[in-house]
Amino acid sequence: MDLGLAGRVALVLAASKGLGRATAAALAAEGADLAIGARNAQTLEATAATIRAESGRRVLAVPVDVTDAAASAAFVDAAVQAYGRIDVLVNNAGGPPFGSFDDFDDAAWQRAFELNLLSTVRMTRLALPHLARDGGGRVINIVSLSVKSVLPRSILSTAMRAGVVGMAKLLADELGPHGITVNNVAPGLILTDRLRETGAGDRVGDAPLRRAGQPEEFGAVVAFLASARASYVTGATIPIDGGLIRAIGCFSGLATRAKLRFSTARKLRFSGTPSRARAYARPPAVPSTVFKAGSGSRAYAKRSFSRGRSSRRRRTAAPTVDPCGRLDGPRYRRAAR
Repeated sequence: MDLGLAGRVALVLAASKGLGRATAAALAAEGADLAIGARNAQTLEATAATIRAESGRRVLAVPVDVTDAAASAAFVDAAVQAYGRIDVLVNNAGGPPFGSFDDFDDAAWQRAFELNLLSTVRMTRLALPHLARDGGGRVINIVSLSVKSVLPRSILSTAMRAGVVGMAKLLADELGPHGITVNNVAPGLILTDRLRETGAGDRVGDAPLRRAGQPEEFGAVVAFLASARASYVTGATIPIDGGLIRAIGCFSGLATRAKLRFSTARKLRFSGTPSRARAYARPPAVPSTVFKAGSGSRAYAKRSFSRGRSSRRRRTAAPTVDPCGRLDGPRYRRAAR
């Protein structure tokens, strides 16, 4: 299957080894030209030479420390100068150290912030003015499976990469009208040097596939997200974990329920029932005063004012919260129908 990446330009960070190298190789194999960056210049150039020989594509190797603002800007400038455009940005950086909360002082938190969150923000901001607006612009962030299910002693990684996921979700909203997609990939047990160092490979038996993933399998997913075939995928965080994560995510939360309310209101308005439409369009009331209304019962008091009369209290059954964090109760269920 042709992914439509021939002639595209991709920037890949932390690409001298591991997941970054596998991603760069997969993109080049699909016909993309590359600008790859990493801190170790010697290892980076060796990786570039290997990818050139295997793919026949142009590969620009630029040493860069993503925690250095000037070096990051120089990396993007070098890519634009060499190719004149950017189509795909793959943000990637090594993970912070493992440990418990008490193991890390302010300096450790700051280093993790600069390495795993600020570097993604900065590189995206630098590349954004050059990203293609023809429907082929892609931002792909390599995060961690800890954003789906917390991993023991990964407090620094989990905190910072969760920030990346939140930023990506909102950025997908902003860039969608320009034809640019923003997604995250969350690697599970992929056979890299970091996996071997941490000993996390011992959890292979927990995955349905009963094996660790290969870097090439990870790279193939990133190449798909970078391609024209993934043009309708944005704002997603995709686990590449052999089925290790067992959770079934909720479809909606309060925000989605609010959208359902306004959608219902719009349908009622056009169907000739404007009064009901106005009722549905009003946001759900927030309990202002909570009191006991008898043993075993729950209620909240709502203060209302109308036509200049004195205030009165009206008891209404208090909404409960369902397992997905949504307000539940007769009033809220009607809005979802």
